[in-house]
Amino acid sequence: MHSFSFGELALIFGIVIVLFGGNRLSSIGKSLGEGISNFKKGLNSHNENEENSIISAKLTDNKK
Repeated sequence: MHSFSFGELALIFGIVIVLFGGNRLSSIGKSLGEGISNFKKGLNSHNENEENSIISAKLTDNKK
């Protein structure tokens, strides 16, 4: 398996900057970061909803 050297990574990074430009690249990074953050928040809210429904089910069973 081939690993990239520093020179190859620098060349790839330079090409990406030329193609997208500095401003566009920073906005892509910002959007990617926000997307990951929203995804994590969605996972956490799903887990909280699941825990709340389990607690509600246990309380309902205890009342019977």
